[in-house]
Amino acid sequence: MTLPVLRFIAEKGVHKISEIEPLVVDYFSVSPDESAETLPSGTETRLHNRVSWAVYDLYKSGLLKRVKRGHYDITEHGQKELQSPPEQMDRTYLRKFDSFREWEEKSARKSKTSSPVNNTAETSGTPEDQMAEAFAAMQVALADELLEKVKEISPVGFEQLVLNLMIRMGYGGSREASGFLTKASGDNGIDGLINEDRLGLDVIYLQAKRYTENNISEPQIREFVGALAGKQANKGVYITTTAFSRQAIAFAERVQQKVILIDGEKLAELMIEHDLGVSTKTEYKIKRLDTDFFDF
Repeated sequence: MTLPVLRFIAEKGVHKISEIEPLVVDYFSVSPDESAETLPSGTETRLHNRVSWAVYDLYKSGLLKRVKRGHYDITEHGQKELQSPPEQMDRTYLRKFDSFREWEEKSARKSKTSSPVNNTAETSGTPEDQMAEAFAAMQVALADELLEKVKEISPVGFEQLVLNLMIRMGYGGSREASGFLTKASGDNGIDGLINEDRLGLDVIYLQAKRYTENNISEPQIREFVGALAGKQANKGVYITTTAFSRQAIAFAERVQQKVILIDGEKLAELMIEHDLGVSTKTEYKIKRLDTDFFDF
């Protein structure tokens, strides 16, 4: 579906996935029964799943871009690709693009496998390997989508999200007991604080920066460390939706205070791990033979 989807968006402009599905149905002459066919989990149709992955693959290849939440448009790179398109734009073909290979390699690292994710008919490894690879690919895609959503919320909303995440991770007790501060408190360089434990024996100071593009630089970490020193605090967590410069990371590692840096990628991973902003779609239970049962 990948090449037809790219052509659809090139011809018709910005579309969301639900608007692409009817075009795919017409193009491939998909029957009503085929359109209604669901995945084994029963959570979505096979058609929607295939179109979604086609769009996502094109997006990770740099041939499509997100213009707003859930809406995609073709890029200049995608237009050039259509000037001399391949007969089939499968994942083997898309691996010629650096961004797509980087995404596959990232998925492979998360699944702890040595081979990139492969959703083609030819599969390798045990069924467990294949499930691990597919799960990692879905986790990376979810993290990407989740981070895009987080970047859309207000700065104050992001501060609240950070507090909720810290509580989900076991810090503090409740929102009221955590003592979260906003910029209105006048503490330059500090957005909030939370108890390290439910008894409040130690306090962790927080800085939350919701950026869409700019990375966090060393001067910003210096300001945060200075604010910690002003509070005679030893622990701080700096959370952002983007990334930290190498200089910022190096500075945080050599200061006396314990400063933890959480970038956008790590933030999304923690939100998924602690079920914040996400919900379980499907669960698969893998069972094995219980040989002890047969020891009569």
